[in-house]
Amino acid sequence: MSYYPPSAGFQGASQQPYPFGGAVYDPFTSGYPQPQANVSMPEPFSGGLAPSYPVPGSGSSIPSHPQSYPGGYMGVSPVPGMVSQPPVAMPSYQSAHMGSCASYPPQSSYPAFASSASVYPPMMGPGPAGYGVPGAPVGAYSLPPAMAAPCVQSGYQATSAVPIGTSLVQGHGTIRPHGMFNVEEDCKVLRKAMKGFGTDEKTIIDLISRRTNSHRQQIRNLYKTMYGRDLVHDLSSELSFKFKQTVLALMMSPAEYDAEELNKAIRYLGTDEETLVEILCTRTNQQLNEIKSVYRRLYNRELERDLIGDTSGHFRRLIVSLSTGGRREDGYVDIQRARMDAMELYQAGERRWGTDESKFNQILCSQSHAQLQAVFEEYKRVAHRTIEQSLRNEMSGELLMGMLAIVSVVQNPRRYFAERLHRALRGVGTNDDALIRVIVSRSEVDLVEIKHEFQYAYGQTLEAFIADDTSGDYKKMLLAIVRGY
Repeated sequence: MSYYPPSAGFQGASQQPYPFGGAVYDPFTSGYPQPQANVSMPEPFSGGLAPSYPVPGSGSSIPSHPQSYPGGYMGVSPVPGMVSQPPVAMPSYQSAHMGSCASYPPQSSYPAFASSASVYPPMMGPGPAGYGVPGAPVGAYSLPPAMAAPCVQSGYQATSAVPIGTSLVQGHGTIRPHGMFNVEEDCKVLRKAMKGFGTDEKTIIDLISRRTNSHRQQIRNLYKTMYGRDLVHDLSSELSFKFKQTVLALMMSPAEYDAEELNKAIRYLGTDEETLVEILCTRTNQQLNEIKSVYRRLYNRELERDLIGDTSGHFRRLIVSLSTGGRREDGYVDIQRARMDAMELYQAGERRWGTDESKFNQILCSQSHAQLQAVFEEYKRVAHRTIEQSLRNEMSGELLMGMLAIVSVVQNPRRYFAERLHRALRGVGTNDDALIRVIVSRSEVDLVEIKHEFQYAYGQTLEAFIADDTSGDYKKMLLAIVRGY
């Protein structure tokens, strides 16, 4: 019995020993086994909507996570082990173009937060930080409510574990809400750490690395009220080098940090295309819209105009398409449409002399991640090779890099970030900008899963790589974020 589509983006991979606790790691799933007591998975579900994510094969087991949280897709517990939970009744409705197949609620229906001026909700209560925990506000970007499993047409059996878009995949951050958070006391501690002769770097590391972004913003605001001083300015004057860069990155809101990183990628001589692709490929439409708004406020310029002025050719079209924030974000999978798109990609590349890059741009930048997984699976049936192999044959340079990044994020976003971290740390010298950006931006989202993916792929922990490649207070701060508490 075959399952469609594999979320890890490749077929034929047998189950392999996973380096944690003797559990089994199946690359078809996006879950991460934990070394707790085993919980057997249910038999594969066939036909219609899947009440939970089936695991290919029978008789396999996957350890459970020590905690479970409400929500998830059709009752699936949003934890690394992806342990099945009883199905939760979800609303279904029909539309002219969807027929009778149940689909997702409109993506415009986001939960309301305390402040209407920003899509950033406050961090509240105990529980995991990061995207994908319905009902629990987070310290990073906001996200749509939990949705049902993808709707599959044309007689396919239920899908296996499908990551429905980068920010909709359940994840766990290493930085979580501090149960005894006292904003006034934190302000006093930070002021004391920087007052007088010398700076208490250890106190700064211990406090800032254990506060969510929402809490850090409260500290930043109250610090100015209490002392008439700007906390970011004080930290900037007291700290230095990469340690200072990391602390200042943590003190910005997510949208401010992304906007600054994008500006830095195009501001100086030469363009950092990988940074542009990383940010624009891995943020939701709502996040991209807020980034553009913050960019306009900070630099009095339009992000799209700056991107156009600093790029060229087909790569410019790719970057502009990604920056619009117009990608579909539902989980509806139309198999017939996937087949047609796969054939169009085949005819635009392998079946013709030259390459119609605009067709690849059109499909890869507009379809939802769930739909693109279906397209890539159908493409293998048509072309008898993976989409990555065809892209490498048809494209080169920055355009190839951007297209491959989209494919990687669609198939397994945690593996994409693990690869980004490995490239930043390997070889002579360290790409500190990329290292800081990935660790800070994913610290409340899915850094736990990225660490697992990193160790599985490279046979060594992320902490070990960081300890070998960095030093001083910079190393201590990075390790504090990665290890969590």
